[in-house]
Amino acid sequence: MLIPAAIKAFPTRPMAVRPPGGGGWWRGLLGAVFMLGAAGGAVAWFGPGLLRDLTMQADARPVVGGRVTDGRCQIRMGVLALCDATLRATGKNGPLEDGMHLAFFEWPGATHAARVMQSAAVPDHLTTDIGLERMTNRMLTLGGWVLFWMVLLVGGLVALLRDQARRRGIIAAARTGVAPMAVRLLKVSGGGAARNWRIGYDDGRPRTANWRVGKKDEPFLISPDGWMLALRGPPGMPPMPMDDRLQWADLTAEERGRIVAARDAQWANHPPG
Repeated sequence: MLIPAAIKAFPTRPMAVRPPGGGGWWRGLLGAVFMLGAAGGAVAWFGPGLLRDLTMQADARPVVGGRVTDGRCQIRMGVLALCDATLRATGKNGPLEDGMHLAFFEWPGATHAARVMQSAAVPDHLTTDIGLERMTNRMLTLGGWVLFWMVLLVGGLVALLRDQARRRGIIAAARTGVAPMAVRLLKVSGGGAARNWRIGYDDGRPRTANWRVGKKDEPFLISPDGWMLALRGPPGMPPMPMDDRLQWADLTAEERGRIVAARDAQWANHPPG
């Protein structure tokens, strides 16, 4: 591939750069709050009943006259049963009422008929045979749910730290000079407030990298077959793509004009298509 005119026209002096995708810490914080909320909310909702049933499991017996009211089970994601009900019975000290909240894996189409149960170990509380018969299932379900969100949380934090290290490395390297280069724009995906650019480059072997950009950002293409302008990153880090307005590098108006003119002149001699 011949060196595009835009790369030749790009200055290599030290300059400030602003890698796209800023604000990652805020997005990471919001994501962490959501994931912790999803895990913690499940523990707070299903955990107390699970612990109580563990203490009642050994000697629980059906309660004569026990009633299940407002009970329903819903299947989520095909195999996750979420059951809620109000349990009522008459104890030695008068009427008893407890809420039941269960989560367990269940085959689609299963039906559930619950009996109210009581234990001498916890005489002031009620439970059901459905919950007691599925203790291991309930523990695995709750543990799996929490583990799922914790894996996502750790993975997100690792990705965030890598992204911040990449940004700092590119900013620091540009203070000693920049090296323009060509990379391939492989894919543009996403929507809403941001999009993702997937680029391909070669640093001794073929590699790819993803950059989060604004929804209005467009790549600075330098050839009709998908090559775009980028600034080489420090060793071990990917290049930083350039947008069509060249706003992510601290260029003068004259430098921007010269780069655009060089690209446009080359395309005039070799038009796309």
